Amino acid sequence: HVLYLFNLCLKYPPMKYKFIALFILLSSFMAVTSNAQNNVWKTPQPFTDSLTINRNPMIAYVDYFDGPGYYAFWERSEDSLSTGIYAKNFYGSDDPQPILMDNVHHFRNPQVMSSVYYPADSAFYLLYESDLTGHKDIYLLYLSANFMLDTINITNDTADDNHLRVNSDGSMVWEKDGQILFAHIENMYTPGWHLSDPVIISDSNSYNPVISCLGPFYSSGLVAW
Repeated sequence: HVLYLFNLCLKYPPMKYKFIALFILLSSFMAVTSNAQNNVWKTPQPFTDSLTINRNPMIAYVDYFDGPGYYAFWERSEDSLSTGIYAKNFYGSDDPQPILMDNVHHFRNPQVMSSVYYPADSAFYLLYESDLTGHKDIYLLYLSANFMLDTINITNDTADDNHLRVNSDGSMVWEKDGQILFAHIENMYTPGWHLSDPVIISDSNSYNPVISCLGPFYSSGLVAW
C-alpha cells in the first residue's frame, strides 16, 4: 500500500490565506463541473514506499523536526502484528520518521491539533488510538521539535474507543459502543492546558462521528454521525 501525493496544497500559513484557499478550491470545483476537459489535478506522486502498508494519512501545519511546514502523519505496518505512526515533511525529501512504534502493538488513526496561528511554544497535539491495554483506547501526546511529553490516556476502560476525529479548536469526538463522546482541550496553547471530562452527546446506535474544522466564530465546531 502506497500513499500518493496530489499537488493541490498551498504553501501558505493556514489562517492568513484560508479565504484564498477556499476561493481557489471553489474555483477548481466550478471548473470541473462546467468543463470536464479541464485538468485541475496534477499527476499523483508516491509519498511512501511500496514495501510496507501505508494508510490513513492526515496533513497539518506544525513546527516539527524539519522546522515549520506541512507534515503528513500516517499509519505504517510491515506485518499484521504491529502498526506505527510515522511523519514526514510534506515537501521534504528526507525519509519518514517513526513517532510511535513497537513490535507488538498497533498505533493508529493519527489526529493532529495545531494552532491556526503560530503558537508561541511551537507545540502541537498528536492524538491516536492504540491497543496497549488489550482494547482500543485514545491517547494524547504533546509534541514539538524539541520535546515529547508523557502520554495522556483520554480513555481507559474495557470498551473499544475508536473513530477519533479532532479539529484545530481543541475539540474531539469519538465512538464507543454505539455512543458518541465529545471532549475539549481547555486553554490549549497555554502552560495550564487540560482536558475536559468526556461528555456523551448521543447514547445509542450512533457511529462514525465527524467534527467541523472550526465552528462559527471559532466555537468548538459542528458534530455529525
